[in-house]
Amino acid sequence: MSAVGAGPWCHCVVLILLRTCPPATIRRTCRRVPEAMRTLSLARFLPVTLVLIAISSLITLLSSFGENRQLLLPFYISEYTGGAMREVFQGEVWRLWMPIFMHFGLFHFLFSMLWLFDLGGTLERAQGSPRLGLLVAVTGVIGNVAQYFWAGPNFGGMSGVTYGLFGYILVQRRSNPDGGLVLHPYIVVMMLAWFVLCWAGVIGNATNMAHTLCLVCGILLGRVMSPRKSRHSEQEL
Repeated sequence: MSAVGAGPWCHCVVLILLRTCPPATIRRTCRRVPEAMRTLSLARFLPVTLVLIAISSLITLLSSFGENRQLLLPFYISEYTGGAMREVFQGEVWRLWMPIFMHFGLFHFLFSMLWLFDLGGTLERAQGSPRLGLLVAVTGVIGNVAQYFWAGPNFGGMSGVTYGLFGYILVQRRSNPDGGLVLHPYIVVMMLAWFVLCWAGVIGNATNMAHTLCLVCGILLGRVMSPRKSRHSEQEL
């Protein structure tokens, strides 16, 4: 059907809906329109966050939450132990980042995506997509390489990156309280509790070294990238 012929049909459909739907239903639908528009606008304001979640979801679902190890082999930082990372030195550089998109189990995936959406979202809104992309790239490599040398190649997950974002936001909020970065108390409690429980051995197969070095890296980057006021501008004020 052409666009010209669709006009009268659209009017008829609208009239039928208005006459058949109860007024209360129409009012509820109209109230939900702004919510739907806000949801759609996420793709505009949080592109990096949503792309990271989409890639993680795709790889996790295709691998049946990590059960299909054969499918995940190209995404491991290396297929060999011993700290060689042969594939990376042979040109497969993407392996330095790909483990952050692999998740093993439903709860591992859900917690990682919750933290990424919360922390990555607030950072991307406040400081932009390039800053979030830079932090993910840097902390992702550091966490993956550290975990590989610590315990071998059998690991994955976004949690190391989220600890990097967590450390960065902690420092940035202190140095720039009006910068628009939001850190919800429940996220702070969950991440600190998870960090301690993982190192205590309560939660098995955790990427403890990735968590720790990413957290330290995020704190250092938050310090380095903190806004500084020059003495000259302070004297002028």
